Amino acid sequence: MHRRKFLRSAGMGGSAAVAVGTFAAPSIAQTMPELKWRLASSFPKSLDTLYGAGEMLVKYVAEMTDNKFQIRIFAAGEIVPGLQVLDAVQNGTVEMGHTAGTYYVGKDPTFAFDTAIPFGTNSRQQDAWMNWGGGRELLAEFYKAYNVHGIVCGATGAQGDIYPALEKGTIDAAEWVGPYDDQKLGFNKITQYYYYPGWWEGGPQPSAYINLEKWNELPKPYKAVMEAGCAQAQKWMLSKYDAENPKALRELASSGTKLMPFTQPVMEACFNASNEIWAEISAKNARFKKVYESWRPFRNEEILWFRVCVQEGLRFVAALPQRRDPVVPRLREHLRQLHGAPVGSRQALSRASIWSVKAPLWRGFYRDSGWPALFKANSACQSPALKGESTRVPT
Repeated sequence: MHRRKFLRSAGMGGSAAVAVGTFAAPSIAQTMPELKWRLASSFPKSLDTLYGAGEMLVKYVAEMTDNKFQIRIFAAGEIVPGLQVLDAVQNGTVEMGHTAGTYYVGKDPTFAFDTAIPFGTNSRQQDAWMNWGGGRELLAEFYKAYNVHGIVCGATGAQGDIYPALEKGTIDAAEWVGPYDDQKLGFNKITQYYYYPGWWEGGPQPSAYINLEKWNELPKPYKAVMEAGCAQAQKWMLSKYDAENPKALRELASSGTKLMPFTQPVMEACFNASNEIWAEISAKNARFKKVYESWRPFRNEEILWFRVCVQEGLRFVAALPQRRDPVVPRLREHLRQLHGAPVGSRQALSRASIWSVKAPLWRGFYRDSGWPALFKANSACQSPALKGESTRVPT
């Protein structure tokens, strides 16, 4: 009797346990709708890190939703040209895009804060401003005017049809992202001069732009998955570039590329020209001014902190005897520029560099995004400091 009662109870308990187990852990796939989106990228497939971050995002979203939410990625030019991704997202041609805000400064210079501005933050500092300095909230408000919702989705940026122009001599110099991508694009095959630091974009970050109506329609779990996927893509991109760039720089240097630092007078001239531009834009553009007045003091505080926690340690390690290899001695005296030396009251923090057909670089800078500070700096950069030999680096 007791045995039969126990078995009946066990059977009921077992059934109840199965039922509880079934209802206690519902998956997103069981409760959420099936969606199919298209993502237009501003980047070509050949740039495996920039384009690859978009691939990582769509894979992450699919896996986390058991393929209920599928996004198909298209490279630059497959649906729209790389510099028209924002337009495609705004008008609903595609549900979302992976691009860089600096491509759209012609629409509004405020877009630059989404990626990078000259003499700005490095990647860690930019991330800190976005998450803890009010950057996300300020840009979310700005994006609404363009019918998009933006999420940081990477940590580097820049795009354009620069190789043919550089090869044909239409332009004298060009910049992209850093050694890893520059090597892939073959800039070293048509020019040998590589200028640093890349003061025009210290820590550029691409973003995922999502049509605002489509974003608002997403269930909350899908929004959370999208946010997490973009964060994963950002982490992956930054770590991959940090892993690949040192090797690429070493290979470029060993193959004959000449690393040439911008001189202090040139850096100061470009810095001053940039500040003039910010003042001019702020006087005319209330949106820009609102974001800039939040971003600038935050950047200044970050610089103070990084000089204490990062710069001196890097300088010490770079000067150690065991670091005397074929590349480092030529760079050692200029690490203060490459990693954030003071320029007036500022620092230059960047990973990108400029390729120049001529040495010295004398006509100014080419920039696919049309960022005005670079062009205003042209006259300042035609200084005698750039018309002589490259700065001598003591051994």
